Amino acid sequence: ELDLPQVNIISIDLNKNTSTVDEPIEITLTLENSGDSSAMVPIECKLSDGSDADITPFGQTVLIEAGETGVALVDWRNSKDGEESITCKTLKPSGFEDSELLGNGSITSNIVTWNALLSSSDTTSSTIIVLLVLFGGIISLVTYLNKTSTTSKYMKDEKIPFNITWQ
Repeated sequence: ELDLPQVNIISIDLNKNTSTVDEPIEITLTLENSGDSSAMVPIECKLSDGSDADITPFGQTVLIEAGETGVALVDWRNSKDGEESITCKTLKPSGFEDSELLGNGSITSNIVTWNALLSSSDTTSSTIIVLLVLFGGIISLVTYLNKTSTTSKYMKDEKIPFNITWQ
């Protein structure tokens, strides 16, 4: 009989359930190795739509001795506002993905509410105001340049004094 690790994530704890978009939430993953051998276990986390979660450090790896528990700390950021959860699991070597031989399962967090720093209507009105001020400034600059350039031109018949002295 082979001495194999049996690693499962047994809990996922978030330091908060509400955050601002792109602000990190600290996640504590507790893993248990109920097998007969130590294991170096990489962790993968996905969003509810199946896409990769933005976690730091990416590809977190935990060493867990046989019969022990271990903890992995990761920071999770989300770029969209709304409600989202994260699902984490241990990665298995190629060929063991569908096997329960080295541990199985995944764990999903509670729902987190991500709030945008500015709502889209605030952003739209701010953008319109900035564009109006910019447009007004350009018109003022063009008007000023036209007035100053027409008053400083010499008349065709006006002579420009020109003296050269030789030493």
